[in-house]
Amino acid sequence: MINARRVIEALEAREIDAGPLDSYYHDLLMRNDREFAARVRVVATTEAAPMPPLVATMPLAARELERLRAALVATGSSAALAAQRETLLLTGFAVPDGSDYEVFDEILAASNEHAGIW
Repeated sequence: MINARRVIEALEAREIDAGPLDSYYHDLLMRNDREFAARVRVVATTEAAPMPPLVATMPLAARELERLRAALVATGSSAALAAQRETLLLTGFAVPDGSDYEVFDEILAASNEHAGIW
């Protein structure tokens, strides 16, 4: 299984020399499991990118989508959810523009350019 925790375990076991680790996950680890997070060090970073999109298993009607987006955005100012936002290190949600995700196309293109040297 490949996940962030497994990447750290593989590094520690010397099964791999380097591996990808999402900065948000690493921040959560630093807050909740500092000892485990300290087992790795950052050797390189990519430019800032939006969080992965939230996806649904079935199409949503436009009205449903707008209600869902509004509910998520409202969590950023909900006093009742302050503790959960703190636990998850979230300040809120934003509705991104599709062009915000173009950075992933650039990362993929760069990785394809280097595919022959890895």
